Amino acid sequence: MTTVNCDTCGRVFTHRHEKIALRSLTIHSCEKTIARAESKARRLARQAAVDKTPKPCHHKRTHHQHGTHACYVLDRCRCPECTAANTAYERQRSRLHAYGRFGNTWVDAAPVREHVQSLQAAGLGLKQIVAASGYSHGAMTKLMYGSQNTPPTKRIRAEHAQAILAVRATIDTLAGGATLDGTGTRRRLQALMAIGWSQSKLARHLGYEVRNFCMLIHGERDVTAKTARAARDLYDQLWDAQPPRATTGDKGAYTRSLRYAHARGWVPPLAWADDEIDDPTAVPDTGTDQRPGGGWHHDDLLEDITWLLDHEPLATAQRLADRLGYRNRDAIQNALRRAGRQDLLHQLARNARLHKEGTNAA
Repeated sequence: MTTVNCDTCGRVFTHRHEKIALRSLTIHSCEKTIARAESKARRLARQAAVDKTPKPCHHKRTHHQHGTHACYVLDRCRCPECTAANTAYERQRSRLHAYGRFGNTWVDAAPVREHVQSLQAAGLGLKQIVAASGYSHGAMTKLMYGSQNTPPTKRIRAEHAQAILAVRATIDTLAGGATLDGTGTRRRLQALMAIGWSQSKLARHLGYEVRNFCMLIHGERDVTAKTARAARDLYDQLWDAQPPRATTGDKGAYTRSLRYAHARGWVPPLAWADDEIDDPTAVPDTGTDQRPGGGWHHDDLLEDITWLLDHEPLATAQRLADRLGYRNRDAIQNALRRAGRQDLLHQLARNARLHKEGTNAA
């Protein structure tokens, strides 16, 4: 290796061949080398003068976390984490510009605005939409209403649009006073009565007067999200629990509830699949072995399923449904799922797979 130094600017040239090193020394510019060194020194001096201690966020509505591009820009924080996040953001932006895809990160805001308006019409407030989507409150306000002299936002980032469009008005996201369809609430309460829970006991659990509970269980009306959540939680608690029958009064209430539900054709919980009970168009699976006292009992059905699988280990869920008099396999799988019998569910899934492979081979 040959090393040659410039006496004027101090630049060093190193190469395996002496002639190439001398050639580089001859054609280089001392002025450019000195200018680069001075520019580097100034840049390092500026970087050394920057305050790199984390800056607190003083925004009222949104708290920006350190280590993000937003904190670097809005809070002017120059800590190493925020600086690295800003560098990564700028590199990605430059890369998208170079590939001609930077415009693809923005989409039309009109469909997003319409979706938010539909959520508001369903009873979901802006604060709840912001909490569910992770979008900032200020940006949501600009999206919907604009600012003082600025119209509503015309474009929005694609990832933000996807997060907002994914928000749905459900029982858990709606405010307590918002109204929604009461089909699922009525079906749950009617199913509890079909296994012997009286109106007075259910009303007491929900905090209702009996006369108001009667309107709730019979009326074709909407219910508040608070009532729907309470009915759902009560249903999850009591669907497989036996009503008290220790006293004469409890026995009479149990019998009257069974007769009352049977006279009106109300079905027990096992007739409804969890994903269909809220669907107004869904039909319960009543089977053919429904008892006059308000339907089959969960423990009896589970015992029958276990007995059949012991004697017929390769039976599928549809085979069990046919043997037990159900229209389809949903009631079988629903009973096992609620009983926590994952072992039997895995066995039925394996049997279905084996049956399908055998059918395809034939």
